[in-house]
Amino acid sequence: MRLEDYATQGNTAKVYTDESLKKMVANSGKDDTIKLSSTGNGYKNIEPYSSRGIELPDNVKEYMNSLKNEGQFIEGVTDSFTEQEISAMSRETGAEYARITIDDKAYLARGANTGMIIPEQLEKMLKQSGGTLDFHTHPFEGDLIPSKDDRSSIARLEKITGQKTSKIITADGQISIFSKDGVLETSTVKVSVDKKYEKMINELFGGGEQG
Repeated sequence: MRLEDYATQGNTAKVYTDESLKKMVANSGKDDTIKLSSTGNGYKNIEPYSSRGIELPDNVKEYMNSLKNEGQFIEGVTDSFTEQEISAMSRETGAEYARITIDDKAYLARGANTGMIIPEQLEKMLKQSGGTLDFHTHPFEGDLIPSKDDRSSIARLEKITGQKTSKIITADGQISIFSKDGVLETSTVKVSVDKKYEKMINELFGGGEQG
């Protein structure tokens, strides 16, 4: 379900600004912080869609408008914030994003261009409710390798919630499944798209199933 569809059903997508953002630098060295990163070394930045005159889907633009700053996150239903959509967002903004599922809700958090710390409020909910870090993005072409921070965080989550693997989604639509030991599997984002957004999807993924 798209965020705009979710809103039409009498629900409102909540936007959160994490008050602990000011403490982010100080907290980044703490052992219990869930920190994700990508070095970007040797990887190519990808030209944003807007510079090529390609329009993003309305719900993706709404997500971006809601997440303008590092440390903010939004809430949706469990099928919100797809891999396809967030890969496109990461390409457009050059920022990292992470999706977390807790009970019957999904959360999308924004980081910086080479890393992010999961907002304190979401981290507490993860630990209390046993949610999952579904995926996070690396905003560079082909950057499928989990960083030391990525591996350390999934090792920490394994101790806290039992989660042993998560995904990295690149800005050019590639996926790696990784554990605390490194990459386990690679693939590409599965695509289902209506005609309106065919140009964007063809450029990002080289085509896809037509919905």
